[in-house]
Amino acid sequence: MGISDKTYLLRQNEALFEAALDEFSSKPFKLASTNEIIKISDYNKGSFYYRFKTKYEIYFALIDYVYTTQISLFNSLNIDVQSLDNPKKIIKLMFENLHSLRVIDFRYVNLLCTISKESKEHLEIVRQGCIESLYERLTNKIQSILKKLYTDNQLLIFGKMLSGLYFSAFDNIKSSDTFTYIDDLAEYLFQGLSKSSFMRVTDNEPLNLDIFKGSLNYVLAEDIEINDQDYHLNLADKLIRPKEVLDKIKKKLKIPRVTLTYVINSALKRNLKDMKHLLPLENLAFSNTSFHQLSYYQKIVLLAIYYTVIGEDVIVMNNLLKKTDYSDLSSFYLDILPKLSKISKIIVIEPSIYLSLPIYSTVYCIKQSKVVEININDYKDLDETIVIKYINDANLPVTKRLKKQNKQIYEIIEKQQIIQINSFIKLKASDLS
Repeated sequence: MGISDKTYLLRQNEALFEAALDEFSSKPFKLASTNEIIKISDYNKGSFYYRFKTKYEIYFALIDYVYTTQISLFNSLNIDVQSLDNPKKIIKLMFENLHSLRVIDFRYVNLLCTISKESKEHLEIVRQGCIESLYERLTNKIQSILKKLYTDNQLLIFGKMLSGLYFSAFDNIKSSDTFTYIDDLAEYLFQGLSKSSFMRVTDNEPLNLDIFKGSLNYVLAEDIEINDQDYHLNLADKLIRPKEVLDKIKKKLKIPRVTLTYVINSALKRNLKDMKHLLPLENLAFSNTSFHQLSYYQKIVLLAIYYTVIGEDVIVMNNLLKKTDYSDLSSFYLDILPKLSKISKIIVIEPSIYLSLPIYSTVYCIKQSKVVEININDYKDLDETIVIKYINDANLPVTKRLKKQNKQIYEIIEKQQIIQINSFIKLKASDLS
């Protein structure tokens, strides 16, 4: 009999299938017991071994069924894998598919996670004995696209990160937050959140953080690598493993749930340092909102505050804020970071800064692989951008960014219902190269 026949035999007996799924999804292969499966399912032992000669045969039959179910879910979208050319889209499809599989039966996902933790030798046996998994198909496609842009070493690191995220994706995530979380993962992998780790395409030397002597430092740069140093914390690395991070916060601060208010109050009670200047941060609109319900920006704020109050010496924010609203950035730069920098050294690395925010005491850029301090007053004459939020003729909210000289600004102000108007001057790293 072929593997497909073994899978058919397994599915013919629901009690046997359930017992096998429970056993293999909860234990490593070596600890899983066919005797336990036979006992729980009340299946005749002779009949069992007539159909499945070895533990591997029923194991492969179960894996093939789960793989086939997952592939069927993906095929229902009518998407040709070979036509996909956007790695970020593929990543989102992968995680959305994993979520759909979990909805059918969470044990299916547990089985995939259990397999992923096995030895390399065992994984090779699974590859030889089972059909190709959807994960392998899609990761191979992603690698084939990215190999044109990145080195083998960068792809190796990327593969390890993707695997780690995929097989722990929904730990402690509420179903209502799932798709926001999937977007966050895609942002992390493909919007520069971890360029310091694997997406550097320049020949610059890794950035040495020792050169920044101030308590609050801004670096105009993108696609840079940071020297691995034990004494600094890269905030991006903490944003992708919510269960691990949240468990540590709860345990360390002895709090029932992770909110900004709990973090600040608990830290103030337990810390010998004077941190009363952080109390105004409890007035932030999301201070009593649980971590899982926060926006991506709000999660950055909460984690930055947490790692500050527990005494991290150096906190690095590397390309985390690119999609943050101007109003949120204003609050972050003017109200939050100055308070945190009284306790920890803060290094913010972004591809652009807003010169209209009067907070940059020390700004650096990267020129010819060297860190250079710049005087932002030299760039005040850059074109000003006007951001107008208004209600259009279809009664829908619209946001437009226009240069100050654009006459369309005055037409919009005259004819439309204005919600908000902001103006700013943005200095980009590319302006300094």
